[in-house]
Formats: sequence, C-alpha cells, structure tokens
Amino acid sequence: MQSSTGTMMERVSSGENLIGYNILGSYAEARAKNDPSLGIAYPKDYVLVLSRVSFISQESEHPNAAKLWLDYVLSEKGQQILASQADIPSIRRDIAGKNDIDGMTALLGKALKPIPVNETLLDYLQPQKRLQFIKQWRSAAAK
Repeated sequence: MQSSTGTMMERVSSGENLIGYNILGSYAEARAKNDPSLGIAYPKDYVLVLSRVSFISQESEHPNAAKLWLDYVLSEKGQQILASQADIPSIRRDIAGKNDIDGMTALLGKALKPIPVNETLLDYLQPQKRLQFIKQWRSAAAK
C-alpha cells in the first residue's frame, strides 16, 4: 500500500506492482501519455472525483493578490491552461475538450461521483479513525 499516486505509478511502471488503485486521474492520464507500460481503466460502478480546493489565509500578507490569483485560476483563460497544459480537468462548461466536466461525464456517465467538499472530508484525518481504516484495509487485502 502506497500513500501517493506518484509512488503507485512508479511501482506499476517498473513491474513491482501489477495494478494501482485509487490513483489521481489527471496524474495517471498525464503519465500514461508518455509511459507505454501504463494503461488506465475506469471502474464501471463508480469513479470518485476529488475537487482541488484553494483557500486564502486570514493572515495572508497579500490577500488581494491571492484573490486576483484565484480569480485568474478560475477564469476561462486559467481553466484553459490547466486543462490543456497541466491535464487538470476544467470545472467550467465553456472549456471545450475531453478534459472538462462534460468530457468526463461523457466518458464516465453515471459512474462519475463527485466527493462533496464539506466537513466529512476531515473525518478520516482523525488518528483513531485513520488507524482503524488502515487496519481494516490491510485485513481485507490480505485475504
């Protein structure tokens, strides 16, 4: 069990592991373009979609500059750059191509399951819950 997409892809690419599961799709797509030993298979039952979240700290020395940066990243031009050059799917519907929400919906259909951004995301960061989950995972994986 690895804790990062990069490590999982490296081990699959080298042949050390046969599969990697729950890998960040945008990273896998970018790596698979240049690594013929990697392929991508999307599950038919569900594919979790994780939002990338940005915050501006209340203690920021330059909150207006940070706001301008976020405005740019979320703008049509910023989203076009992320989708075309960084292989990060756009959240905007006015960005054409496979690497946007409509392209993902066309590819995955009802299997597409966005993870809501709310306080429940923090649940498994609690040490006790996290350790319990890892213990259950290891037990299930050993069978």
